[in-house]
Amino acid sequence: MLTNYYKVACDTCSTYETLSSKEETGAEKEAKKNGWELSEDHWYCTTCTMERFKTKLVRNNIPLTTSLAHERIIFFIAKRGYSYTVEDILETYTLYYKKGSYISHTASDCVAFLENELEFLFQEQQIS
Repeated sequence: MLTNYYKVACDTCSTYETLSSKEETGAEKEAKKNGWELSEDHWYCTTCTMERFKTKLVRNNIPLTTSLAHERIIFFIAKRGYSYTVEDILETYTLYYKKGSYISHTASDCVAFLENELEFLFQEQQIS
């Protein structure tokens, strides 16, 4: 039975997580460590944080560049807590995903959210 534990709930999709910390400041740190974002007193899960990030860039008509694609990939990997590098994900995308081969669940998660960025970097590699 959980008592005096904190829960965070995403204001966008209502996903929630029960945190092990019994004090509010510890709960906030734990939530942020697990990829949650606190923005103007609203909590957002990792998935919704990434979607908000993408929407903000699209809404502001920011064109995709090599450095922005790298930044987005690094941001997503960090938010998810994965240990991949941009090169790891790009290699998995290029050598396995594009050929229809099996990729891990976590790599598949990255590809699902970052396919535009990965395809952009793949095309950049083809040109150079």
